[in-house]
Amino acid sequence: MWSTKIKAIDWGFLILVALASFFVSGLPNYPFLNSDIAVHVLMTESFSFRYDLYYWGQDRLGSLLPMASNIIYRLTSLSPFWIVAIVKWIYLIIGCAAFWYFIPNRAQRWIWTCLWFFPAYEMMYHLLPGHPYAEQMALVGLALIFFDRWLKPIKNHWNVLPLIFLATLSIWVSDFSVLFYVVLFVAFFKSILNRIKDLLQIKNKLLLSSCLALTALMLSFLVFAKLTAARDATYITSMFANAEQLQHSIKLMWFYTTDTVLFKSVSIWNSVYFFATVFLIGIVSIKPNFFKRSTFTLYFLWCSISGFLLILSLRWLAINHVMLKYFIPVFFFLWLGLLTVNWNSGKKAFTWLTTALGILIVTGCAYSILSLYQTDAERIISYKNLDTPFYKTEKSIIGDYWRSYVFAVSNPEIIKATPHDQTTVRNYKLVAEVLSSDTIYVCLDGWLDQAPKNMKQFGNEMELIQSEIKEGNFRFAMYRKRY
Repeated sequence: MWSTKIKAIDWGFLILVALASFFVSGLPNYPFLNSDIAVHVLMTESFSFRYDLYYWGQDRLGSLLPMASNIIYRLTSLSPFWIVAIVKWIYLIIGCAAFWYFIPNRAQRWIWTCLWFFPAYEMMYHLLPGHPYAEQMALVGLALIFFDRWLKPIKNHWNVLPLIFLATLSIWVSDFSVLFYVVLFVAFFKSILNRIKDLLQIKNKLLLSSCLALTALMLSFLVFAKLTAARDATYITSMFANAEQLQHSIKLMWFYTTDTVLFKSVSIWNSVYFFATVFLIGIVSIKPNFFKRSTFTLYFLWCSISGFLLILSLRWLAINHVMLKYFIPVFFFLWLGLLTVNWNSGKKAFTWLTTALGILIVTGCAYSILSLYQTDAERIISYKNLDTPFYKTEKSIIGDYWRSYVFAVSNPEIIKATPHDQTTVRNYKLVAEVLSSDTIYVCLDGWLDQAPKNMKQFGNEMELIQSEIKEGNFRFAMYRKRY
């Protein structure tokens, strides 16, 4: 799109940063594994195209990562855990490179690469399998490339086919992607209408029939995925927040903002990248014609603003304590809006200033996420904790939600685990597999102070055999089912 060509040095820098990020935040070294992450590993081992098109227990967040990982798992003898870790980074690399298409020069592409792989503390979930932000953004980025090519005067109409395919997949992965395409339609309304008119007037019946067939196929896929997905009343009660919930969300957002402005956030580096971003917005906005802009600059900024307002209005944000991870696509689109402005097209002094601010944003984000690993956490579980003899023999385990599924990630073929019946249960098929064993291990941490002599789980009476088994940082009790 821009005149500056992508060369081998860019790919080398991408691989270097991706590897550094993997060794810091990749699953093998990540110290805070939880059941949201573990579910993707377990789905990789037992993926079903009939029932697992969405994350277990819900009808959103398409299972692109475990689906692709399952294909590799069936073809190789690799561990599902390692497959998920590697495939996640493949999607990250694809997504990073896809947005290079819209960024004008090497310096800004490198800044984007660092932000992508070393995002801020609040955006760390972008790197983890528990949330498909990377897959969603990768698909949206690729779809936008084919969209831009479809609009070109060369009239390459065939680009509409991968555009339809990728756009639909991104909506499957996250319903939130619909917003990006609505904004795209509004931003490029006249151009899109002209291209549709051209498409209808051409005599290529194969192309027209292919478009119709692919659209019908992809819509059928979405409908099938929704109809076969589980339903959770928590998500379908209401989409938008009521007045009280909206007020709660706004108050918390204001609290986060003032804390960051006053350098009282979780990390001082959050304030560093925040102020650098604000100053950069000011510089590129003071004189609209001072810098050369991409045709997508305003599009990315509109996506960021409209996305922020939409998320803020959602009931789901309010009932989940206004977690900033839900704004991850908003943050990335904001930075894309700034990075698709060519900082080299203004005066040299401004070029140096914008580049310095970009580097400051990268530094603030990197140190922000690195500071995460220095904080105390209630649940410290890493792959090393689970790669012990205890987890290498057949076992059935019941625990609290956050520690339950994670116990099976090292050997999901032989370790069967489920949360207890008083918390969120993602997969009742696993419950049946756990209860098929006569002997069940109960993890006491986060749930029970001590093991009761008798307990009932999912309608099954169990009696205590051994009161406490210490395994690493965890306490287990062994129970026998009573018939």
